[in-house]
Amino acid sequence: MALNKSVSFLTSIAIIATLAGCSSQMHKAAQGQESQYKQTLASMAGTYTGILPDNKGNEVMITFRLTKANTFTLTKQYLTSDGSLVSDFKGKASWRDTDHGLVVSNADESGFVFRWEDGKLFPIEVEGEPVTGETALKYSLVNENAIAINITTLEGTEWRLVELNGKAITKAAIPRQRISITFEGAEKKVYGSAGCNSYFGTYELKAENWISCSKIASTRMACSEEQMTIEQAFLKMLELVDNYTINGNQLTLNNATMALSARFEKARD
Repeated sequence: MALNKSVSFLTSIAIIATLAGCSSQMHKAAQGQESQYKQTLASMAGTYTGILPDNKGNEVMITFRLTKANTFTLTKQYLTSDGSLVSDFKGKASWRDTDHGLVVSNADESGFVFRWEDGKLFPIEVEGEPVTGETALKYSLVNENAIAINITTLEGTEWRLVELNGKAITKAAIPRQRISITFEGAEKKVYGSAGCNSYFGTYELKAENWISCSKIASTRMACSEEQMTIEQAFLKMLELVDNYTINGNQLTLNNATMALSARFEKARD
């Protein structure tokens, strides 16, 4: 009887010790995971900019600054007919375990949830609404270091138009010569072929990836009606463009408030 009690007592001690060991291992694992998240957040520190949609579908210029202490400032710039409407909020970023999302919000703002990949922040949620499908791939915030590289790539490169306002531009539609654009960095001149006529003007690079073109003029040769329609649409877009993005060998010129865009590929010859 005494022997059975001793065995039972020793078994209880072993079970308690095992449970304590498991609890300690789980605590260490949780601490290690938390430390990993903190290191990841610290490595993400920097300034990110780009255009994101709000929960009503409006495109908004975002400047997001994240410190190594995980504090942030996020500025939203809405372009209106009367100028720019700017709002910002501050807080402390956190990490969401369920989808490894970076949560950027505070008590007053529902904010954003981002997925971080290759120096870019892709939206998972915008102002409480999930972002899915093509929208999730279309929009991102880019680290300013990557933007600095983009400026170097933007200038001094010949870009050839492949898509205008969502429609593919084929060589058959523009048989005379491909529509192209070149930004000359030294004198801030922009020039190229509009398909039928040559054009030229000036441009200005502003904060982050904002750009504006002005004083656009062209030669006055006549071509087919189809070519002239495409040419006029391209030159109109060029006068209204206000931002650009570069992804590999592709350049996209956009207008943040209008359905205007032109997608180019880097010339190979």
